[in-house]
Amino acid sequence: MLPILLSFVLAVQDTSVQHRATARAQRRADAVARQARQAQAADSVRAVAAARDRPDAYADGGASDIVTRARASRDRNERLVTSYQVNVTQRIGVGIRALRRDRMLFGQELAAHIEWQRDGPSRVEVT
Repeated sequence: MLPILLSFVLAVQDTSVQHRATARAQRRADAVARQARQAQAADSVRAVAAARDRPDAYADGGASDIVTRARASRDRNERLVTSYQVNVTQRIGVGIRALRRDRMLFGQELAAHIEWQRDGPSRVEVT
C-alpha cells in the first residue's frame, strides 16, 4: 500500500511541476507576443508618419507647403503657452417629457478650477 501511495504523491508532484512550468512558458510566450504587437503598432505609426511626410502624399507642392507651415505654426504656439488657469463645468441630465411637462430623472453637475504650468506642478480643485 505504501509504494502505491508514494507513487501517487510523486505523480501529483510531477504534474504540479509540469503545470507550473507550462504556465511559466505560457506567460513568457504571452509577453513575447505582447512585445511583438507593441513593436508592430509602433512600426505602423512610424510608417503612417513617414507616408504623411512624403512629397507625393499631397496633390501638389502648394498643399505640402501649407501643411508644413501650419505644423510649424502650431508647434511655435504650443511652446508660447507657459501656463493657464481655467474654470470647468460639466452638466449631465437625463429626463423625459410626460404629460406636456419635462421630468428630470437624473442630474449631476461638476465644477473644477484647473491651474497648469509648463515646468511646475498642476493643480485641480474640484468645487
